[in-house]
Amino acid sequence: MSVKRAFFSVFQKLTLFCCAIFFGFANAFSANLPSGYTELEYIESTGTQYIKTSLTTNDGDISVQAIYEPASFLVSGNYAVIFGVETQFQAGYDSTGHAYIGNAASTGVFFALNTKATINAVLSNSSSRGTYFVNGADTGLKRQLDADKEVWLFAANNSDSPTHQARGKMYKFVAIRNNTIIMNLVPAKRTSDGVLGMYDTVNNRFYTKQGTGDFTPGPVVGIHIATTAYNSARFSQVKTDLNSAVATIREKRRSRVIFSGAGAIVLRIYVLPPLPSPFAFINNFAGC
Repeated sequence: MSVKRAFFSVFQKLTLFCCAIFFGFANAFSANLPSGYTELEYIESTGTQYIKTSLTTNDGDISVQAIYEPASFLVSGNYAVIFGVETQFQAGYDSTGHAYIGNAASTGVFFALNTKATINAVLSNSSSRGTYFVNGADTGLKRQLDADKEVWLFAANNSDSPTHQARGKMYKFVAIRNNTIIMNLVPAKRTSDGVLGMYDTVNNRFYTKQGTGDFTPGPVVGIHIATTAYNSARFSQVKTDLNSAVATIREKRRSRVIFSGAGAIVLRIYVLPPLPSPFAFINNFAGC
């Protein structure tokens, strides 16, 4: 084997090794969830799906942070609920985008369509402590949440029936009591059957959808590799599946798969253009 050929053989192997490291790191980076679940950027309700959580104020006040993006200001009964309980604390918005708590609208705090909003709230038996902030702005609205009332997402819990259902994307929902996280809901897909929901990483519980129809899944969470490239003269892209984040590249000459990666990654595949002389020889050895 010539020195030049040996050099590029080593170069190709090192390149593939680096790709393997990228994929391995991406899998580790997204290890928020146990095996059998894939973390998503968000889940989106069309207005007919919602989630029942087990969250109550039975054991004292709860601080909540949620990241939510409204897809529509179409509402039922004057307002839509992001999370809450009917006739009590209901974090939501009205048909003009004003923050709404279930019995009153804010005069100066708004949601924007198709824009993420960070919601901070205190769920409390006392209305004086039941505050509601949107993107750091105090809505000035307060309301209580009695014990034994279970909080729902994308709708208000009305005696175990959904009301004021919201159309939008939920990115996260975290609950804290006495400086301890008691619930951390992460958008997820169960890989065995593709069911979508919110996975509680604190209590290892998967909350699946209620209602009709299905949630819309967001992208798989992970490292976004922006330039996974191959040379089209020597290699062919066999498959790129953004839903499962699988990419396979095959060497044409020997009909063998030289790279196949899967994990919590959004892949973008690019074709390397032919390189001008005097660098044309590199085309014979360009890997991923």
